[in-house]
Amino acid sequence: MTNHARYCLRLGCDYAVRTAGYAAYGGVYIMWHKILLLRHLLALGYGLVFWTDYDAVFTDCHTPLRAVLFGGLSDAHASGFLAESALPSVVFAGDLSTALNAGALAVRRTDFGDGFLRAAWEEWGSWPRCDGRADEPRCVRGVSRHLCGQRNLRPSDQGALMRSLAAGLPNCTAALVRPCVSAADCDAVVASLSVESRAHVRCLPQAAINAYPERTGYRSQRPGCEQYGGDCAARDASWQALARAIWKRGRFRLHAAGSTTRKAESMILALRGVRRGWRRSPELLCAAPPRADDYFAGETLPPGIKARRRRDR
Repeated sequence: MTNHARYCLRLGCDYAVRTAGYAAYGGVYIMWHKILLLRHLLALGYGLVFWTDYDAVFTDCHTPLRAVLFGGLSDAHASGFLAESALPSVVFAGDLSTALNAGALAVRRTDFGDGFLRAAWEEWGSWPRCDGRADEPRCVRGVSRHLCGQRNLRPSDQGALMRSLAAGLPNCTAALVRPCVSAADCDAVVASLSVESRAHVRCLPQAAINAYPERTGYRSQRPGCEQYGGDCAARDASWQALARAIWKRGRFRLHAAGSTTRKAESMILALRGVRRGWRRSPELLCAAPPRADDYFAGETLPPGIKARRRRDR
């Protein structure tokens, strides 16, 4: 939160934080409440809202968010060649397995943007209850398919957003459960959407707003060819594509996505990599709080983290 607030203060953005769920929807998993918060802020009159997960930090303190989201489109708009209404209503980036990562999502206050969020929210509870059923494993797999293959331990808000994005398509999983790392991947994803959706969305390469740290399991060990059906060429192509998604100095954000059981460890490793750049590049000061101790004050850390923090001192 410190990092987010620093970036917003420097670039003139409002920073909205909600520390509790919406009481009227207490029966809905808390991760789905991000959809409510986005809709709430848009209803208050904000023209553009960007959601960021808490496990992400801004590492470029100078570039305005709109410039990253809209690129050349933003320049054309500023020059008067492109109307505000022509800008995309939804901007997203994927990751190594899906075309939309819900940890970094921008929505504009338009009919399409509101409809996108509303349709995602209305997915809640549209599946059968599986608890206690004799065929519970089969039922859970059915819920996963319904939510674009994104049900893990709980029905996924990301799956609902992906399903909304794929409105009108016969198979959301086939269209959107794919690596989305490069600009070419983005082009393929957008081309797979309905004609109506294509006109209102923009897909960014993963590194643009969703770069992953190198040392959180994504490039820690090169996979064997057997994981690619014995096709070593496919393995090498995937490994090279992954390199484009890894955070390095100069990139806009770092997102330590991954298992919640290792979240604190992932963030400490990621922030350590950012901190190493401070001596050479002082503007990275807004990238993270000064020490991992400050960032995780009062939290219970996974085994082994305390020892690493002590050595960091």
